[in-house]
Amino acid sequence: MEASAFERVEGHLSSEGVFLMGDAQAAGFPIRYASQGFVERFGFCPADIVGKKCGDVIGGSFIVSHMESLANLATTVGLPLEETQARVVFLTGKAAEACQVMMASPGKRVGVALLVNRKKSGAMFVCECLVLCLRHPTLNFTYCIGFQRDITRDVPLRRLLAAATSDEDYATLMKSRSAALESRRAVLLGVGSENVVQYLHDKAMEVFPEQTSTMRASTFMQVQDHLSTEGVFLMSDARVAGFPIRYASQGFVEHFGFCPADIVGKKCG
Repeated sequence: MEASAFERVEGHLSSEGVFLMGDAQAAGFPIRYASQGFVERFGFCPADIVGKKCGDVIGGSFIVSHMESLANLATTVGLPLEETQARVVFLTGKAAEACQVMMASPGKRVGVALLVNRKKSGAMFVCECLVLCLRHPTLNFTYCIGFQRDITRDVPLRRLLAAATSDEDYATLMKSRSAALESRRAVLLGVGSENVVQYLHDKAMEVFPEQTSTMRASTFMQVQDHLSTEGVFLMSDARVAGFPIRYASQGFVEHFGFCPADIVGKKCG
């Protein structure tokens, strides 16, 4: 991707989309990267969250396991503690459903959920979360991205918790967000989204260096195997008269019976 296009896409995703990148091949999709926009908006530095599951740091799993956070939320929405806990658990289930959607169709479907998330300061907000799984075209591994947006002004915490009682009420709330969600989906998978996807693939190569190393090693072994056992070759020094042999492939040795000591340093003819 050209540098100017890369910067435009990075600016859009980092400062507006606000995203986390996780390992889709590990249980719980542990976070491997947090965009600068995420860090600035929610107050978590990479050290706070990288290597951890999203929900265990900013989402429902953290809230229900920390009494102070749960109590603050219950007070904010005006519900009893146990009822608040049950509704947060309900929303956490919806997040899991969104993840199932993205994993079922990598690169084709976006999972969507409305959640209660928290900032590092402890402040709670309504998060409109889009999750997408992509398969890297050259590294051939899958990774996932979670795009967060604070929509508390449009959907207050009380309204979200009020809808977290049944699938029907939750679906009604989601329907009210249809236009906004469709616009966000289009950025990721619609016409002209190629630059966004390419940006994410490029970022994944930085975030998952071990996958790059694995691919290179695998490709090297495949090529070596092909050339050594089928190609059968010698490598010579083109800078020296007569092109003295410097290397004989294993295939050459096996096919023609010469060991390296017989030919290395000599002219082929």
